Amino acid sequence: MRPVCSRAEFDPLPNEAGVYQPSAVNLGVSQPTVQGGFDILGMSASPCHGDALLIAGASAVGGQVTLTNLTDIPLSDLQATMRRRPLES
Repeated sequence: MRPVCSRAEFDPLPNEAGVYQPSAVNLGVSQPTVQGGFDILGMSASPCHGDALLIAGASAVGGQVTLTNLTDIPLSDLQATMRRRPLES
């Protein structure tokens, strides 16, 4: 008899985070045993979109973004980087 293998892919939904403990059992088993576990770290940003226009050599642009941790797992050493280079003046 060959062992049966299975595979599943899990794509979390936006704002889905937390501790997950999956199990698989035959029908009729009412108390399944946890067979693994994983954590999904997540945070939300408010506002979720920025509207600042950055121009190289121009005055500094300020703003505020509030980050909210969506789990009980501490998040630390967060960093932000610019995704695109500022426009040349």
